[in-house]
Amino acid sequence: MDPQIIHSIIKTLCYHEIFSYPLTFPELSKYIISPKKISERELLFGLFSHAAFFEQQKGFIVLRNSTQIIKKRLECISESRRKLAKALWISQILSYIPTIQLIGISGSLSMYNAKKNDDIDLFFITSRDTLWITRFTVNILLLFLRQKRPVGAHLVRDKICPNMFLAEDAMCVDEKVRNLYMAHEVAQMKVLYSKNNMKERFLQENAWVLKFLPHAYSRKKIIQEKSKSSRIIQFMNRTLFFVQKKYMLRKMTIETVEINKAFFHPIQTGSIVLKMYKLKVLHRKKMFTRSKPFRSQLMLVN
Repeated sequence: MDPQIIHSIIKTLCYHEIFSYPLTFPELSKYIISPKKISERELLFGLFSHAAFFEQQKGFIVLRNSTQIIKKRLECISESRRKLAKALWISQILSYIPTIQLIGISGSLSMYNAKKNDDIDLFFITSRDTLWITRFTVNILLLFLRQKRPVGAHLVRDKICPNMFLAEDAMCVDEKVRNLYMAHEVAQMKVLYSKNNMKERFLQENAWVLKFLPHAYSRKKIIQEKSKSSRIIQFMNRTLFFVQKKYMLRKMTIETVEINKAFFHPIQTGSIVLKMYKLKVLHRKKMFTRSKPFRSQLMLVN
């Protein structure tokens, strides 16, 4: 038995425990954190041969003494379905904007793990040289529908937050932020609307994800047609970029605001999650070491 397999299972369950998200066996197989592929047979053998590390309940697999997160996940499922229904309705309206190539949901809602008071984060991919035209149009429509999350508001339940935009010529995530957290964000994205094979193109551009999550998705070769835009469109887009950026300057903290990408996350969630993840893995290792029944099995993991 390869000890790396057990270590990968423990790391994967530790990561999702941060979000109170127990995994089913198919989810464990899909999101296994490993430098190489692990077959379902190997995963099953690892779970049963090291059963003292894990617990299974209601179809979910968790680390020992973590069954309380199962109840939390089950509570979030119905709430998430309700929010997803609203997100689908909004995406159908926004899809009429011709410059939108893809609308997706990332984060907790994409995994049916949203809380009652959460807002709905939407992710967009736009045509080349139209990101800021698109963002302006999206915000106007959401304001008209009274669905946009107000800036700085605390009561944001079910409000729409269009917090990530990428132009189709800038879909690949920057190397400096390619980490486990971002790999999950890409792999877990739930697409509500896509045209011109944009979903497949986005995943192809971000094949680096498979170095962290080798089973997250299958690579497909998609021939990408290079789109062009007129000088008038380019001028309008650049003008709206400067206008919107100037408006946002006094409120900006760590947001990314560029001509072909815009991320509006005022909290560095990724770095916080990764620190918690490392601490959890270390804590689990110490806990298993101190407990006599685990010691003989732990020797196989190290």
